[in-house]
Formats: sequence, structure tokens, C-alpha cells
Amino acid sequence: MKEVIKERTKVEEYVMYQATDGTEFNTQEDCASYEASAKGVLRGRLKEFIVNDRYNCWDLLGGDEEHQCLAIAVPTEEAKYVILQNYYLDQAWILKPDNSRYKERVDNAVQKAYENNDIILFGLNCDDNLYLIDTRMSIIDRLTNLDKKDDSER
Repeated sequence: MKEVIKERTKVEEYVMYQATDGTEFNTQEDCASYEASAKGVLRGRLKEFIVNDRYNCWDLLGGDEEHQCLAIAVPTEEAKYVILQNYYLDQAWILKPDNSRYKERVDNAVQKAYENNDIILFGLNCDDNLYLIDTRMSIIDRLTNLDKKDDSER
């Protein structure tokens, strides 16, 4: 006879409350409070314009962090407004006068995506805050120009 030690995992079910944007909470009260907050309302509206949220940013762009990558369509003026309000809420520092160049970069990227019927890529970090990656076409253009610079330096 042989003595064998095995592990037994107990599966436990529990209730979580999920806000309209997918954020999960332990209590119904916390969930309702979040959904009533500015961030909850804006995230719910942003969800309408997300065309792809299945990728880890670094699976697409390299690196080792586990940030979600959001591909967001900018089909209307309303979409521009919702995207920018979400970004400004997450990155409030950008609204200070000293940081106007950073705000202009985000404003211009969203405008460019709108005008060119392009998508814009944002990262969503571990604190659930958006950060700008860039428009799809801007990324492609930079990669194309990178190849051209490499050719001219040879």
C-alpha cells in the first residue's frame, strides 16, 4: 500500500455586481454609487464606441505589462466628446496650463481619428485609467517612416 497526498480545491460561488462598463464590485451599493459617478457614467458611454477590447496592449506593442488596449471608433462629434471627457477625467493633470502640449496631443489625435474615419488606441492601466497610444494610421505612418530612415542611413 502506498500513501498518496492529494489536494482538493473547494469551488465557492459568490455574488459580484457588475457595472455597465464591466467594472466589478463586492456590494450592490458600491456598484450603484460608481454607476452614478461621473466616471461610471462616462465609461458606460465610452463602451458604445469601443470596437475592440480583447488585447493586452503589450501583446500588440511589446513589453511585459498587462494593460488592456482599447480600439475606439470616433464616428461622431459626440464620440469625440465622450472620449475626451473620459481621458480628462482619468488624466486631470493634463488640464493644467503648464501641460497644454500634452492636452493638444490628445485633442489632435482624437480629431485626426474623427476626420480620417480611423480608430484611436488607448491603454487602460491597472488603476482603470486611460492613456493615449495613438491613432492606428499614425502608428502605421511612423513605422513606415522608420523603414525609410533605416534605408537612407545605409
